[in-house]
Amino acid sequence: MDYAKSLSLRLAAPVSKCVSASASMTQQLLLNPAPRPRPFRVCNWDRSLRKGIMAPSLAELLRQAQSALLAPSPVVLVLEEDGTAVETEAFFRTLEEGAVLMALAKGQTWAAPKVSPMGWRIRNPPNYPSCVPKTGSVGVPRVPLGSAGTRRDAAPRGCLG
Repeated sequence: MDYAKSLSLRLAAPVSKCVSASASMTQQLLLNPAPRPRPFRVCNWDRSLRKGIMAPSLAELLRQAQSALLAPSPVVLVLEEDGTAVETEAFFRTLEEGAVLMALAKGQTWAAPKVSPMGWRIRNPPNYPSCVPKTGSVGVPRVPLGSAGTRRDAAPRGCLG
């Protein structure tokens, strides 16, 4: 009888450890679910190449950005709008979905986007509409005056620019 009792005690201990380990693992998974991938837009240092990337973490976004933009390693991510470095997972989690980031390789620096006099961003190379109105002074369309001396519609006709 003592043999049977000692055998049951020896077998019960590993089984209870296994059950408690399984329960704690399930509890961890329920409390800390795997982060879901979020969408980001990433561009290279001169903004000539842009890619959409889904990533659940900063490390994964760094890896995918480097691969998608064919950038040499290591890559640093900054906010495209103002050059703020994204270095920690905590800051990464505060970014909105669709945030625009810039991947910088060693030796590359962030620069503000070029802006035209009218406030439009100029891309590399400039993307001008197929028809551009003639201008009088800088950035002001030259529009003929009406019979009463008032300006006609300033929008050029036939331009879907």
